[in-house]
Amino acid sequence: MQTSGVSDSTYAQIVNPGPWPRSFRPYCANASANSAAPCPWNDSLPDNPSQLYPNSATVVAAMFASSNVLLPGDWSISGDYNHAAYLASAGDHLVTVTCSAYCGVSQATFAIPAGARAAGGNDGHMAIIEPDGTEWDMYQAGSYTGQTSFTVTGLYRTSILGSGQMPGGGATSGAALVAGAIRSDELANGLIPHALFATTNCVSGNYIYPGGSQGNLCTSGTGPPMGARLQLTLTDSQINTMGLPAWEAAILHAMHDYGIYILDTSGGGSPGALYLRFESQTQYAAYNLAYPYSTMGLNISAFDNLLPWGSDFRIVSSCYAQETCTQ
Repeated sequence: MQTSGVSDSTYAQIVNPGPWPRSFRPYCANASANSAAPCPWNDSLPDNPSQLYPNSATVVAAMFASSNVLLPGDWSISGDYNHAAYLASAGDHLVTVTCSAYCGVSQATFAIPAGARAAGGNDGHMAIIEPDGTEWDMYQAGSYTGQTSFTVTGLYRTSILGSGQMPGGGATSGAALVAGAIRSDELANGLIPHALFATTNCVSGNYIYPGGSQGNLCTSGTGPPMGARLQLTLTDSQINTMGLPAWEAAILHAMHDYGIYILDTSGGGSPGALYLRFESQTQYAAYNLAYPYSTMGLNISAFDNLLPWGSDFRIVSSCYAQETCTQ
């Protein structure tokens, strides 16, 4: 496994909307297994896990029968289904947010930067990190334009230094909004020291930790559970021999070292691809800055077809996320 050398103590150095500091990794990490307070996003997997999810090979084969792992190729604001996140300061104005449907909290008043905007896609995700580390996660928050009160469809409270898992599902089906995004500074540095967040077409009807609620169901009944953790079977040494660009190798290393959690669905019907989460386009556009990924020369098509994904992934047991595995 690659070592990261990062710390959870520097969230206060986040600057809207620039790349987050490399010394910051959201959410907790345990030096040794702690089932009483697991840290599913930042704890690594063994190279060859012995404990797998039942019928792992069958589920993976169904997932990739017609699709691949996808990087987002649509950099438009209207197609932004990533999770916009901002750090509030003590000087930002207080906003009263009322929740109408999916409510971990029915109403709360907290600081939001006036320039912050929800992601432009229909989900309208927006996360606000308060100066004390409290994270407010919102769903369909697109009506916010700097006013002192507005209504959202979903509202949940967590901490940027907590587990990153949301009981009851949160604004996604189990993850805090900042969890698992591939950040531009990580790609530039060639190191992603955490698990990845992915959306897929549909799920089986079950959910496992850190999944916390349900999504769109596969009509066949064969699909991954919400919260499934996929691991790339290629080892770090095998990835290193492939001669890939640093950004591409970084994603593969993260897929092997930490895995990919499925924590949202994009439709229904048949199982399908994994759509990886990146920083939000809107997060940069809200402050009139260029979206860094659009100029990084990412070869999206080549990555999508890089490997026979259906045979190069396995689904590991949820005991790894819960830190109860015997291995």
